[in-house]
Amino acid sequence: MIRIVSCKQISLFKIFDTPQLAAQTLAQEFKLTAENILNYQSRFNIALSGGNTPRLFYSILSHRLTDWPAWKRIHLYWGDERCVPPEDSQSNYLMVKESLIDKINIPGQNVHRIHGESEPVSEALRYHKLIMDNISTIKHDWPIFDWILLGIGEDGHTASLFPGSEALKENQTICTIAVNPGTQQKRISLTLPLINSARNVIFLVSGRSKAAVVQSVIKQKKESVLFPAAQVKPLSGILTWYLDREAANLL
Repeated sequence: MIRIVSCKQISLFKIFDTPQLAAQTLAQEFKLTAENILNYQSRFNIALSGGNTPRLFYSILSHRLTDWPAWKRIHLYWGDERCVPPEDSQSNYLMVKESLIDKINIPGQNVHRIHGESEPVSEALRYHKLIMDNISTIKHDWPIFDWILLGIGEDGHTASLFPGSEALKENQTICTIAVNPGTQQKRISLTLPLINSARNVIFLVSGRSKAAVVQSVIKQKKESVLFPAAQVKPLSGILTWYLDREAANLL
């Protein structure tokens, strides 16, 4: 593990031999973090990611923590969602539902999905209001999530914030509408200022195909300024990278 400390940000980098070990360790540390925070506040608010790598993490959580009492006080949100119905195979919500929610004892009212089937502008406004109304801890006008899970694309995108997107410039709202430049599919995403206000931000990354972008972002290479993931810099929280050997191959 490498630890880099600056005056405003703590960044941790953890490398594991396999994606399984990375996800297992993240599950253990997620549990400890949640229980620690729930010792002094009533809720633990988290935002989840889609993708294949998080699926393994969710499956481990559902297996190890099926009847975990803390689920009653954990509230699930999403970092982004495709504008599709919740039963669509592309839905981030559906993936989390199948791999985690359906297998644990979490109250239905604790699950706050993005309504991908709704008109995007109105849904972005609704989700903005939902978060503002339900997360009471505020700093510099931004709600503070306790824990946000992110992935990274080969193009350096994270959540649904793509390189060159107007969504990257949004600094007034919690949610924004984004467009996948390859498919032109509309998505709804949390914005960078909200992500950077969180207490804990986690990148979970696996696979050799991600090695080049991971190297660029972590080593702050010149081209990384083009990558949205490089703009994830929690103002007063902790940023942690969980990488398998393949993703960390060029570090």
